[in-house]
Amino acid sequence: MGGIGGFNSTKNINIITDGKLSTKGAIVRATGNMAINADDIQTDDSSIFMAGDLDMASRKGIYINTLVDKITAETTGKGDVTINEGNDVLLENVIA
Repeated sequence: MGGIGGFNSTKNINIITDGKLSTKGAIVRATGNMAINADDIQTDDSSIFMAGDLDMASRKGIYINTLVDKITAETTGKGDVTINEGNDVLLENVIA
């Protein structure tokens, strides 16, 4: 995904859905910030989300692989939060 062509990144990405966000083998890359707001965020083990800051909101749960600098994550209902980060990361605010 990223810059929509090849593997070039775009500056900022906002993903908003009333349903479940699921990915299979996706590379989603932003040079700036990324925001995801979904009913449920569930990615497979081969997908990766890369950005400076990652803000996530889910009504159910979050399972995601990341390469980011800072994470904010919140689930408002019942559900687990699993974040697999590849490097050092600042967890600014995580609410489950």
